[in-house]
Amino acid sequence: MSIKMMFSAMQIETGNPVTKIVLLKLADNANDKGECWPSYENIAKVCEISKRTAMRHIDKLIEMGFLTKQKRKGEKGNTSNLYNLSLDGVRVSPPSDTESLPPSDTESPDPVSSLEPVNQNVGSSTQPAQNTSQLRKKAFEHFWLTWRQAKKMAGTTNDAPKGHSETKFNLLFPVSMIEKKGAEWFRYEINQMCDFCNYVHIEIAEARENNRRSAFDRFERMMPEKYFTQKQWRDFNCEVAV
Repeated sequence: MSIKMMFSAMQIETGNPVTKIVLLKLADNANDKGECWPSYENIAKVCEISKRTAMRHIDKLIEMGFLTKQKRKGEKGNTSNLYNLSLDGVRVSPPSDTESLPPSDTESPDPVSSLEPVNQNVGSSTQPAQNTSQLRKKAFEHFWLTWRQAKKMAGTTNDAPKGHSETKFNLLFPVSMIEKKGAEWFRYEINQMCDFCNYVHIEIAEARENNRRSAFDRFERMMPEKYFTQKQWRDFNCEVAV
């Protein structure tokens, strides 16, 4: 999975939750160049849609300019599709959403994979703790953007105050804990937290599209504070579920 492609895909509004699910599936399979080659059957199975529906939404992504498709022929004469995602620099957000936000909230934070490692040699210096605080700040910004985009994609509201949510996030991840367990653990924890958030809201959006109830309806109006407290991402394998 390319964190870069997944991060870019989350910023895009396709106008249809199923189209967004297909885009995220392709981004999940893609390398950092945007290349992937899943079969229609695999896309349909993972997205829980029919093969014909998968083909239709892939064609829609091609029409929108987010994707190109190239036929490839194997050694045994079989054919497959090579997809290339074109997501660099794409930011599609309605003006009404960004104008009401403070400047710091409209900026896209760096993906968690780009965060600098934590200095484990604490000693008597305050510099390592400052570095860890900066890493935690970047991680929260990454989560907050993921949370807002997931809520928007699912058509639900995000009434949570950012400052209060960041306070609760900091309580969940004290500087001392991050320094003790290390940057790799923290990076994995944040990515799992964001992956689960995405999966839950994709499922809510798909259920709404198909006029059915979702197993995750309780997350529809959940605030970040409760999301942090429940920590359900730790018991959920997003790679298997998605």
